[in-house]
Amino acid sequence: MCLWRDRSKSATPFLLVSLGVADTLFLATVFALRVIPSIDTFAWPLPWLQPAVPYLGKYVYPTAIVAETGTIYLTILVTVNRYVSVCWPYRASELCSLRSARLHVAAVTLFAVVFNLPRYFESCLRAYIYVLVHPESDMDCIHPLIELDLSVKIGPMSNSGTNALPTAVETATELNTEWFTPKLTPMATRVGFVGI
Repeated sequence: MCLWRDRSKSATPFLLVSLGVADTLFLATVFALRVIPSIDTFAWPLPWLQPAVPYLGKYVYPTAIVAETGTIYLTILVTVNRYVSVCWPYRASELCSLRSARLHVAAVTLFAVVFNLPRYFESCLRAYIYVLVHPESDMDCIHPLIELDLSVKIGPMSNSGTNALPTAVETATELNTEWFTPKLTPMATRVGFVGI
């Protein structure tokens, strides 16, 4: 907290604050991905968690990987900054300026986001409607279920001869218009799905 108020021209406080922000983001996402499901499993049930699990896998997990990548490279950046300051003290003022530290942090942030951007498209959410048939009753129960589909769809061959992945818009359009015939599963009939 004291580094936020540091108004010096040194790059070290800025790098440490940037590293702290990336670490906090990583810890928050890991808390949502690991700690809350563990509380649900081992301590007491959290009824709101089950519908949220697919969204955690689709959006929070890639964000955790982005934060982890940023944390790793910001740690390396702090290490290089300290190495230059100690081993080359006469050149440190020009090599480790606040302006260059801001540029380096921006480059690390951009790299972490761009490098992990495909992770946001590795999976898709599908909403299923299950009709549970009770043999002793005349009533059927309809249960919506949203699940995370981790299968990767490969599109048709392009003109260049390489496989092309469908874009998010094509996938969403395909999922919103495609309906499957009902499949019988034990005690349940899957009516169809709509992409989210």
